[in-house]
Amino acid sequence: MNIKIAFLITVLFTTFISKVHATEGEVILIEAEIYKHPTAKKQSEVDEFLTGAILESSPVLIMKVGGKAKIEIGLQHEDGSDDDMLRLDFKSDSLGEKYTVDFQINSQGSERISSVETQLNSILVLSTSLYGTLKIAKIKTRKFASAELALQAKDD
Repeated sequence: MNIKIAFLITVLFTTFISKVHATEGEVILIEAEIYKHPTAKKQSEVDEFLTGAILESSPVLIMKVGGKAKIEIGLQHEDGSDDDMLRLDFKSDSLGEKYTVDFQINSQGSERISSVETQLNSILVLSTSLYGTLKIAKIKTRKFASAELALQAKDD
């Protein structure tokens, strides 16, 4: 069976940036690092999660304060059906102080999902395992007065 790697960002970056520029206002820069670990680890080893982990992807999104964004990363068959999929759904509060992230992993027909609400301008590390493979998402968020400032900071 021929499998291709699919990397999807639901919010098309260029279209979204155009909309952000058109409406101007505060935005949130989301920088994610997605890792896989060859062996599942116990929860007590949370400080060591990234030791031995392999960076799979590092998507960057800009989301309006009060808005939503999504990252989907996974394997997909040629017929379009998902084999393994990791999803991160982001939603910001209207004040730009907090955000919620839904962390979902689908593998071999099973899925796990968790939801966390946390403060902006922070780093959050989430993990889940399914069938012995550990997936780790390291999420860094920063709030900016405009999309242009967020784009400048992204390159730092």
